[in-house]
Amino acid sequence: MIQYWRKFVEEGFLAEQLVRHLWRNELTASSDENDVIFGDFIEIMKTFGLLFEKGSQKGSRMFIVPSRMSLKTGNLNVGKDDEQTVSVYVTPKDFLPDAVYNLLVVKFLDLSQDKACSGNPELFQNEAEIDFDDMHYLRLGFVCINNKRSLKLEIKRRTEIDEEGKRNPASKPTPIACMEILHVLKRHLYDFYPSEDGVSSTLSILCPVCSVIGLIQGKLHLQSLEKCLNSNFIQCKTNAMPTAKIQALFQADLSFSKEIRNSYALQVLTTDLGTEKMQKYFMRKGKLRGKHEVGKFLSWQRKNGPLKKVDFGYEATKIFIDDVDIDSFDITILMSLIQHCFSPQGDKFWDNPPDVQDKSELANLRRIQLYKESTLDSHSNRTTDVEFETQWKELATIFRNIGVSNEDIQKYRKLSIAQPVRGFEQENVEEIRNFQVILSAVVDVGTVTMREYFLEVANQGKTKQNKATKLDKKEVGRYLMNEKRRGSFKNVKITHEQNAKMFTPTADIDTFDISIMYLIIRNCCCSIPYSFWNNPDILHSLVHIHRYRNTTLAHSPKSRMSNKEFEIEWKKVRAMLHAAGASLNDIDKYMGLRFIN
Repeated sequence: MIQYWRKFVEEGFLAEQLVRHLWRNELTASSDENDVIFGDFIEIMKTFGLLFEKGSQKGSRMFIVPSRMSLKTGNLNVGKDDEQTVSVYVTPKDFLPDAVYNLLVVKFLDLSQDKACSGNPELFQNEAEIDFDDMHYLRLGFVCINNKRSLKLEIKRRTEIDEEGKRNPASKPTPIACMEILHVLKRHLYDFYPSEDGVSSTLSILCPVCSVIGLIQGKLHLQSLEKCLNSNFIQCKTNAMPTAKIQALFQADLSFSKEIRNSYALQVLTTDLGTEKMQKYFMRKGKLRGKHEVGKFLSWQRKNGPLKKVDFGYEATKIFIDDVDIDSFDITILMSLIQHCFSPQGDKFWDNPPDVQDKSELANLRRIQLYKESTLDSHSNRTTDVEFETQWKELATIFRNIGVSNEDIQKYRKLSIAQPVRGFEQENVEEIRNFQVILSAVVDVGTVTMREYFLEVANQGKTKQNKATKLDKKEVGRYLMNEKRRGSFKNVKITHEQNAKMFTPTADIDTFDISIMYLIIRNCCCSIPYSFWNNPDILHSLVHIHRYRNTTLAHSPKSRMSNKEFEIEWKKVRAMLHAAGASLNDIDKYMGLRFIN
């Protein structure tokens, strides 16, 4: 144990072997790495920022303890930022506990690890340098302001160098990066150290007025960052300055966000409560005493009951297994099981919307399913305020009719407001927004990319036919009607709603969702566009966009995604959309939806 102890005391690295030795009286006799008590102790220490898990070495786990790292001389300085830096100061009311630094270091290390950053962090008791993403890193450390110990957080943009070694002009960190880092800082700072006497702190910046006119000398002057972000002007003695430049550092253009927030309030209400109510209905009708009985019940229904001849496609591998997890079933699967196992009404009930006079529980569950399929699954991911009010009223009535309280319904409505959401834990709100960022980027950017691809192919065909005019968006309906007459859509399964949208002289391509665009590209775009030869991944990526939308997103049982899942999926989605031809700026702006508060 001596070698592990020296590593801990001298460098702050805590090996699992040493932890188990020190806790040997508290732990059970099991030496299993997944020992429950050991795991609980470690998670508690992570929560309070006492340690960070670095990774495993030869089967054992290694932890970093910030308070045991060595000290660094030449600390961060208080001063005007350079062209690649944005700084935020954590200034205490009375004093700043040492644990604040340790906590923030651990949380930023967690974030860096979730983003799969490859660089090694530089960690000390009083200062840390941590990778944030490909273009940014951050420095966190102690500074002294007005004779009080404070923290300085520097958000740094990396120096960009071209392939010939020439440096690109310096530029500030992107607003999305600043928004995310500020979000993490505020959340963990205020969660663990709320505003109480002696502990409260303020997020500040150096006074921008003084910085411009050169008055920073002697006693340092700070301004509240929150005030700068929420005011049009900032005052300093007899001077006033617009805050537009400061706000531009921390606020991306989210003018499009209101309609998206409306949409995801409707979606989360539908998927969360709809899935929950359908699951309970299934369990009750099947007379199942617990979720552990679901697998046996479905297996019997498959072999001997009404599910014997039902085609569930690839979903069958999820449904008919011994350790089946009903929590992984989405609305489509649950309603299909309910239809075939417990529905005495027959096909007529399922072929048409429920009668308006039918107030039964099953009729209302069916209405939820139809709303999801007709509106959410084929929607542009934007809902105007007028549409939102109409749809919300209808959904609220449906859910009240199946026993959901008005209070439970209304908390979902608050998701449409750009303010902290009461009724949900902060973690739940983050997971909801994570899912919506992915969905919004895929639906919005993916649909536009498919639309542009189709128009390019269609116009290329016109050019070959020596037609001077290009296919205008207003002509798409007639184009599709002509393609249908030519047999392009022969034996293609097209729903009634899709048919009504596509094959009409007044068809509006801007209302076509990913599924419709995929049908058109697959059946009408037989030629290869000129752009293919510059980027052969485009068509391949368009297919992946459609598949990702229809599998990962449309059939998710919950409209939520953990931060770790988000970082994985975001990299995948970002690369997929960019390969399909979308610009990174058009994709990355959706990240800002995570930090609306």
